[in-house]
Amino acid sequence: THVDGYEAAGEVIIPEKVSYEGKDYAVTAVGEYAFMYNFAFTKLSLPNTLTRIGDGAFGGCGGFTGDLVIPNAVTYIGYGAFSYCTGFEGELQLGNAVATIGDMAFSGCSGLTGTLNIPASVKEIGGSSFSGTQFNAIVIDPANTVYASRNNCNAIIETASNTLLAGCNITIIPDNIAAIAQYAFCGCEELVEVNLPATLKSIGAYAFQGCGIEKITIPEGITTI
Repeated sequence: THVDGYEAAGEVIIPEKVSYEGKDYAVTAVGEYAFMYNFAFTKLSLPNTLTRIGDGAFGGCGGFTGDLVIPNAVTYIGYGAFSYCTGFEGELQLGNAVATIGDMAFSGCSGLTGTLNIPASVKEIGGSSFSGTQFNAIVIDPANTVYASRNNCNAIIETASNTLLAGCNITIIPDNIAAIAQYAFCGCEELVEVNLPATLKSIGAYAFQGCGIEKITIPEGITTI
C-alpha cells in the first residue's frame, strides 16, 4: 500500500529497488519535498543506488537521529534537502561523487558535529549550505579544483573569488580572503575571536549571527557590511 511521505513514521529505509507490475526498478532519486516537514521519523537509511536527493526532500524533518550518510553514488543534493533536520546528532558523511550541494542544503542541522569532509568531486556549493551546523573542523580534499581550506584554516574557500563560504568554531581566516559570504559563521557559538585580514572587502548578511565574538576590528579596506 502507498504511504504518503507526510504521514509516514518511524525508521525510513529507502530501498535499492521497487517492483511495479512484475518489473524491478532501481531507486535512483528522492523527489522534491518528498518527506518535508515530517516530524515522526527516527532514523534514515539511503540506498547505494541513489544518485539524486531533490530540493527539500527531507527539509524540516526534525526527528532523525545519528549520523547522516550520503551514499557514494549521489551527485546532487538539492536546495534545502536536509534543512533544519535538527535531530541528527553525529557526523555528515558525504559520498565521493557529490558534485552539487544546493543552497541551504544542511542549513540549521545543529546536531551535526565532527569533521566536515568535502570530497574532490564537489564543484558547486550553494549559499548558506552549512549555516547553523556545529562542525568541529572542516577539511577539503586537496584534489578539489574549486574549493580549498588553505593552511588548515578549517573553512570552505572558493578559490577563484577568494570568498570564505563557510566556517566553524576553530576557523582561522586566511590573509588573502576578499569576502566572507552570508551566513558563513552563523550559529558558531564557540567562535569568540576573529581576525579579519586587510584584504577583506565585504562581509555578507548574517555572516557572524549567533557567534560568541568578544571583540572584532573592521579593516579599513572593507566597503560592504
